[in-house]
Amino acid sequence: MIQTLKKLPVKLGNKIVFINNEDIKYILASGYYAEIYTESKKHLLRASLSNLIEDLDKENFIRIHRSTILNLNYIQELINSNFGEIDVKMADNKLFRISKSFKKEFLIKMGLS
Repeated sequence: MIQTLKKLPVKLGNKIVFINNEDIKYILASGYYAEIYTESKKHLLRASLSNLIEDLDKENFIRIHRSTILNLNYIQELINSNFGEIDVKMADNKLFRISKSFKKEFLIKMGLS
């Protein structure tokens, strides 16, 4: 069984800070880095989303796009847009599109399929 991390270690200058998983709203890919968004700030971590999703709690986090991981606790609503596409509106009103390759898993996890 793979151990999931309760806190994500992020190097900040000469120290390492630990971000509680429940404080993470979403994670976006940005080149070789992952931008980790919390209520208070954005953290940069040199890591791939593929590696991060393995370390995060599967109950609360889901990948919806090759460049996006969301914390399910911050999802406010789903918006059906053109051509059967779905946008996710987060608690901070940010919108994310669910890609076709992640749509089925997302709908199942949300109890909609």
